[in-house]
Amino acid sequence: MDWIFYSNNPLAPEIATVGSPPEFKVPKEVFKGRRDPQAHLMQYNDYINVLGALDAVKCKTFSTTLRGSANIFTSELC
Repeated sequence: MDWIFYSNNPLAPEIATVGSPPEFKVPKEVFKGRRDPQAHLMQYNDYINVLGALDAVKCKTFSTTLRGSANIFTSELC
C-alpha cells in the first residue's frame, strides 16, 4: 500500500490492510436509516462473530451494510 491509499482512507493502516474472511458476504439485511440503528449493529455484530472475524474486519466491513442516508452520514464523519 502506498501513501495515496492511506491519505484517502479514513481507517488506520492496521484496519485498512486487514483482509476479510473468504466467506464474508454483505448481509442481505442492510441499514437504510429507517429502523433501530442499535438493532442493526447487534445483528451485524452477531453475523461477523459467527464468521470468527477479527475486530479490524468488523470495523472495515461495517460500512458495507449501510445504504442511503446512513452511508452518507458515516462517510461524512471522516
